[in-house]
Amino acid sequence: MGSIIVRDENGDTRVLSSESPSYEEILKRSVVDIPRLIPMDLISDDDVVHVTIGQEWRAGSGRADVVLLGSDAIITVVETKLKRNPESRREVIAQVLEYGAYLTEWTIAEISQRASEFFQSESAPLELQGKSLNDIFSSLLTEDDDVDSFKT
Repeated sequence: MGSIIVRDENGDTRVLSSESPSYEEILKRSVVDIPRLIPMDLISDDDVVHVTIGQEWRAGSGRADVVLLGSDAIITVVETKLKRNPESRREVIAQVLEYGAYLTEWTIAEISQRASEFFQSESAPLELQGKSLNDIFSSLLTEDDDVDSFKT
């Protein structure tokens, strides 16, 4: 069993895992750290930037693997599965639809609280640790937008 060790720009290191991660866990971690790995341009013509605001959020009967917020103010739920996963595509699509339906019931306060918990955890990418959801909103806003309209 190996460990994943990360070194930040200050030279500080931390152990992410003391167990060998599964390929699915590596995929999930990669999406959390680098959301642009998902080819969102295949879904939308807009040039949308995404930021990870959560991981393993309880949503209905399960947990959403990764939750992204786009510069278009749309939340995207990502469920990571390997092709060889025995679950059928139909099951995975049903899972994502359930998570999405559950998350639509959340208020901005609930999303903000979950995102803040994520940003305070070691699961958040280093550049997001210690941030607030308002910090993320500000980074995604265009000159014509304001935080309140983005929240709406």
